[in-house]
Amino acid sequence: MKNNIKKIMLLTFLLGISFSAFSKPVDEDPIEREMLDIAAKLRCTVCQNQPVAESHSGLAGDMRNLITEKLKQGKNEKEIVQFFVDRYGDYVLLEPPQSGNGAVLWVLPPLLFLFAALAAVLMMKSRSKSQSTMPPPVLSDADKERIRLARGIDADEKNKS
Repeated sequence: MKNNIKKIMLLTFLLGISFSAFSKPVDEDPIEREMLDIAAKLRCTVCQNQPVAESHSGLAGDMRNLITEKLKQGKNEKEIVQFFVDRYGDYVLLEPPQSGNGAVLWVLPPLLFLFAALAAVLMMKSRSKSQSTMPPPVLSDADKERIRLARGIDADEKNKS
Protein backbone atom coordinates (compact mmCIF):
# COMPACT_ATOMS: atom_id res chain seq x y z
CA MET A 1 0.00 0.00 0.00
CA LYS A 2 2.77 2.46 0.97
CA ASN A 3 4.69 1.46 -2.13
CA ASN A 4 1.71 2.42 -4.36
CA ILE A 5 1.41 5.82 -2.67
CA LYS A 6 5.10 6.48 -3.25
CA LYS A 7 4.74 5.56 -6.93
CA ILE A 8 1.71 7.84 -7.34
CA MET A 9 3.52 10.72 -5.66
CA LEU A 10 6.60 10.20 -7.85
CA LEU A 11 4.45 10.05 -10.99
CA THR A 12 2.61 13.22 -10.00
CA PHE A 13 5.91 15.01 -9.36
CA LEU A 14 7.35 13.91 -12.70
CA LEU A 15 4.20 14.99 -14.55
CA GLY A 16 4.34 18.39 -12.87
CA ILE A 17 7.94 18.87 -13.92
CA SER A 18 7.24 17.75 -17.50
CA PHE A 19 4.34 20.21 -17.88
CA SER A 20 6.54 23.13 -16.89
CA ALA A 21 9.40 21.89 -19.08
CA PHE A 22 7.24 21.74 -22.23
CA SER A 23 5.28 24.92 -21.61
CA LYS A 24 5.75 27.93 -23.82
CA PRO A 25 7.23 31.02 -22.17
CA VAL A 26 4.85 33.94 -21.84
CA ASP A 27 5.60 36.72 -24.29
CA GLU A 28 4.24 39.98 -22.98
CA ASP A 29 4.33 43.08 -25.06
CA PRO A 30 5.80 45.94 -22.97
CA ILE A 31 3.54 48.46 -24.71
CA GLU A 32 0.49 46.41 -23.78
CA ARG A 33 1.65 46.22 -20.15
CA GLU A 34 2.13 50.00 -20.05
CA MET A 35 -1.24 50.51 -21.74
CA LEU A 36 -2.95 48.41 -19.07
CA ASP A 37 -1.16 50.35 -16.31
CA ILE A 38 -2.40 53.65 -17.75
CA ALA A 39 -5.89 52.27 -18.43
CA ALA A 40 -6.14 51.13 -14.80
CA LYS A 41 -5.86 54.77 -13.70
CA LEU A 42 -8.63 56.00 -16.02
CA ARG A 43 -12.37 55.65 -15.43
CA CYS A 44 -14.62 54.35 -18.17
CA THR A 45 -17.02 57.21 -18.84
CA VAL A 46 -19.81 54.79 -19.78
CA CYS A 47 -19.50 52.30 -16.90
CA GLN A 48 -20.09 52.88 -13.20
CA ASN A 49 -16.67 53.56 -11.61
CA GLN A 50 -14.92 50.83 -13.58
CA PRO A 51 -11.36 51.26 -14.84
CA VAL A 52 -10.84 51.31 -18.59
CA ALA A 53 -8.51 48.32 -18.21
CA GLU A 54 -11.37 46.14 -16.86
CA SER A 55 -14.33 47.50 -18.82
CA HIS A 56 -15.87 45.59 -21.71
CA SER A 57 -17.67 48.59 -23.22
CA GLY A 58 -16.90 49.75 -26.73
CA LEU A 59 -15.72 53.15 -25.51
CA ALA A 60 -13.25 51.52 -23.11
CA GLY A 61 -11.89 49.43 -25.99
CA ASP A 62 -11.48 52.59 -28.06
CA MET A 63 -9.72 54.29 -25.15
CA ARG A 64 -7.31 51.33 -24.79
CA ASN A 65 -6.57 51.46 -28.53
CA LEU A 66 -5.98 55.21 -28.31
CA ILE A 67 -3.59 54.71 -25.38
CA THR A 68 -1.68 52.09 -27.39
CA GLU A 69 -1.45 54.43 -30.40
CA LYS A 70 -0.14 57.28 -28.25
CA LEU A 71 2.45 54.99 -26.64
CA LYS A 72 3.66 53.95 -30.08
CA GLN A 73 3.92 57.65 -30.99
CA GLY A 74 6.33 58.06 -28.06
CA LYS A 75 3.99 59.81 -25.62
CA ASN A 76 4.56 59.18 -21.92
CA GLU A 77 1.99 58.32 -19.27
CA LYS A 78 1.56 61.89 -18.04
CA GLU A 79 0.86 63.19 -21.55
CA ILE A 80 -1.66 60.43 -22.25
CA VAL A 81 -3.51 60.96 -18.97
CA GLN A 82 -3.57 64.71 -19.59
CA PHE A 83 -5.04 64.07 -23.06
CA PHE A 84 -7.97 62.22 -21.49
CA VAL A 85 -8.38 64.84 -18.73
CA ASP A 86 -8.52 67.57 -21.39
CA ARG A 87 -11.13 65.58 -23.27
CA TYR A 88 -13.34 64.31 -20.38
CA GLY A 89 -12.34 66.42 -17.37
CA ASP A 90 -11.11 65.24 -13.97
CA TYR A 91 -13.99 62.75 -13.84
CA VAL A 92 -12.00 60.37 -16.03
CA LEU A 93 -9.37 59.95 -13.28
CA LEU A 94 -10.08 57.14 -10.83
CA GLU A 95 -7.94 58.94 -8.25
CA PRO A 96 -8.93 62.63 -8.12
CA PRO A 97 -6.17 65.24 -8.16
CA GLN A 98 -4.91 66.42 -4.77
CA SER A 99 -5.12 70.07 -5.74
CA GLY A 100 -7.89 72.42 -6.81
CA ASN A 101 -11.40 70.99 -6.62
CA GLY A 102 -10.04 67.50 -5.99
CA ALA A 103 -8.43 68.65 -2.73
CA VAL A 104 -11.88 68.78 -1.14
CA LEU A 105 -12.30 65.05 -1.81
CA TRP A 106 -9.04 64.32 0.00
CA VAL A 107 -9.47 66.72 2.95
CA LEU A 108 -13.20 66.49 3.70
CA PRO A 109 -13.49 62.84 4.87
CA PRO A 110 -10.76 63.08 7.55
CA LEU A 111 -12.19 66.42 8.72
CA LEU A 112 -15.68 64.96 8.97
CA PHE A 113 -14.31 62.00 10.93
CA LEU A 114 -12.47 64.29 13.36
CA PHE A 115 -15.57 66.47 13.77
CA ALA A 116 -17.75 63.41 14.50
CA ALA A 117 -15.21 62.04 16.99
CA LEU A 118 -14.95 65.40 18.76
CA ALA A 119 -18.75 65.73 18.91
CA ALA A 120 -19.04 62.21 20.36
CA VAL A 121 -16.43 62.92 23.04
CA LEU A 122 -18.06 66.22 24.00
CA MET A 123 -21.49 64.62 24.12
CA MET A 124 -20.23 61.79 26.33
CA LYS A 125 -18.51 64.26 28.68
CA SER A 126 -21.60 66.45 29.01
CA ARG A 127 -23.81 63.39 29.57
CA SER A 128 -21.53 61.99 32.28
CA LYS A 129 -21.32 65.40 34.03
CA SER A 130 -25.09 65.91 33.96
CA GLN A 131 -25.74 62.42 35.36
CA SER A 132 -23.13 62.53 38.12
CA THR A 133 -23.87 66.06 39.40
CA MET A 134 -27.63 65.60 39.75
CA PRO A 135 -28.51 64.99 43.41
CA PRO A 136 -31.09 62.34 44.14
CA PRO A 137 -34.62 63.72 44.57
CA VAL A 138 -35.72 64.57 48.11
CA LEU A 139 -38.89 62.76 49.15
CA SER A 140 -41.44 64.36 51.40
CA ASP A 141 -42.80 62.51 54.43
CA ALA A 142 -46.09 61.90 52.58
CA ASP A 143 -44.17 60.29 49.66
CA LYS A 144 -42.19 58.11 52.06
CA GLU A 145 -45.43 56.96 53.72
CA ARG A 146 -47.01 56.07 50.38
CA ILE A 147 -43.92 54.02 49.49
CA ARG A 148 -44.13 52.15 52.80
CA LEU A 149 -47.81 51.41 52.22
CA ALA A 150 -47.15 50.27 48.64
CA ARG A 151 -44.44 47.91 49.86
CA GLY A 152 -46.63 46.64 52.64
CA ILE A 153 -44.35 47.72 55.48
CA ASP A 154 -46.18 48.33 58.74
CA ALA A 155 -45.36 51.19 61.00
CA ASP A 156 -44.30 48.64 63.66
CA GLU A 157 -41.71 47.11 61.34
CA LYS A 158 -40.45 50.60 60.59
CA ASN A 159 -39.73 51.21 64.24
CA LYS A 160 -37.87 47.85 64.58
CA SER A 161 -35.34 48.75 61.96
